[in-house]
Amino acid sequence: MPERQVLFMPTLIPRLREPMTTVGHFAPPPVWRKSSRSLGGTDCVETARLDSIGHTVGIRDSKDPSGPHIAITSARWRLLAEQIKQGRHDIP
Repeated sequence: MPERQVLFMPTLIPRLREPMTTVGHFAPPPVWRKSSRSLGGTDCVETARLDSIGHTVGIRDSKDPSGPHIAITSARWRLLAEQIKQGRHDIP
């Protein structure tokens, strides 16, 4: 299967940008995971649960782990992942 390029920029999907909420209890440091489909490539994103109950997902650039990340709800993450699988964010 040929590799697809995916355009993932918050400005192109503004409905997915949401502020991270405080859940009122301690959350352990995030454990960032790279996609199993990345095949060791460098153009990857990483995700992590940002709260202890899994309601907030962080998304960051794997090349810049100390840089900024996007925080969205787990429901929005599932929507984004489904849209990516459908090719709705492919680079033309």
